[in-house]
Amino acid sequence: SLIHDDLPCMDNDDMRRGKPSCHVAFPEDTALLAGDALQTYAFETALSADPEKILEKNIIKAARQLAVGAGCNGMCAGQVLDLMSETHKASHEELVEIQKHKTGALIITASLMGCFAADANNAQIEAARVYSDCVGSAFQMVDDVLDVTSTEEELGKPIGSDEQNNKTTFVTLFGVEKTMEFAKELTEKAKNSLDVFGENADFLKNLADALLYRKK
Repeated sequence: SLIHDDLPCMDNDDMRRGKPSCHVAFPEDTALLAGDALQTYAFETALSADPEKILEKNIIKAARQLAVGAGCNGMCAGQVLDLMSETHKASHEELVEIQKHKTGALIITASLMGCFAADANNAQIEAARVYSDCVGSAFQMVDDVLDVTSTEEELGKPIGSDEQNNKTTFVTLFGVEKTMEFAKELTEKAKNSLDVFGENADFLKNLADALLYRKK
């Protein structure tokens, strides 16, 4: 999905994590096929889980969740909304919808797939959903802030691309300081949602803080 996101027909970014984007390092058609192949490989990987370790019904649940998160009601829908937002100034409500689909859907999917694999109960699944939804929203807000406050060397990808593409972001709507306040509130809500997991959630709480204060 990141290969597709960098393509000229999408964000047209030349760098990803400090290295040339796939369509820059290789021909564009190769990059397109590489993105297709990797997304397909994700399903192959999920459905290759050992049924002696994970219940077959839960393997199916996890693979279905991957399809939902990546498909027409998840990431792909978010990318369409994101491209449409380049032609007009998106409202706060529209921006939230874009984030929930484009960024949040796959983060929620990652959390829920883990829950299904572990045969989690309903309370744990709901807690994971709330956590990942909040973390996904905070992640996008921090991403918007870094696009205007970081450097290309620190971020490992071009900065200012949102402004160049005329995109509405949380920063253009609320400014850097207010956007970071929102991100901090969401991070606290994310961490508080994990009480049902007890001490097992310490890693996820630390991850939420690390994503909030990241520099790249």
